[in-house]
Amino acid sequence: MSKRIRVGIDVGGTFTKAVAMDIVEGKIIGKVTVLTTHSSREGVATGIVEALTELMQKHNFKRTDIELISHSTTQAVNALLEGDTAKVGIIGMGVGLEKSNIIRRTNIKDIELAPNKYLRTCYRFLDTSKYLQNQEVLSAISELKREGAEVLIISEAYGVDDPSNEEFVMRKSDIPATAGHELTGIYGLEIRTLTAAINAGILPKAM
Repeated sequence: MSKRIRVGIDVGGTFTKAVAMDIVEGKIIGKVTVLTTHSSREGVATGIVEALTELMQKHNFKRTDIELISHSTTQAVNALLEGDTAKVGIIGMGVGLEKSNIIRRTNIKDIELAPNKYLRTCYRFLDTSKYLQNQEVLSAISELKREGAEVLIISEAYGVDDPSNEEFVMRKSDIPATAGHELTGIYGLEIRTLTAAINAGILPKAM
């Protein structure tokens, strides 16, 4: 019978720690600690991969035995709690006839994280009833950067069904960017956008 392993990984300021649990037997089967890889070209993701690889090698289980990996970044969580977040540029997208409704659901205003601590946002809308043009995408990104955006999220109505427009805009971004469909497959545009905005706000801390 194949194993059913769940892995938890925490990225700290100095160390990255990973724990594996066999949920059939209900017990922890292994733990490892590696250095957090701030200086790696891929950021702390390198340390996450190293911890997971070492955990599998030392405790004799395979990728196919893993049914869930959950990871947290202490620095990123602390940044969120303390309001130490990057300003998020939001690009909302959809067909022109639904423009007002889409803007209402994707133009997430500044989010209060704690008393007097906010995740700051700025916003642009792109009409996807026609093919997106390079120049209009680059212009929107440039405008958001001029308003102080350090990271970018792209959220299109029904982007979970066809993420091609979101992916197109992401490829044009020269600052860290993420798309709504990458974070969740739910259809609620507002919740998807909010989730992506919070994730983006702590993205620089997690890299």
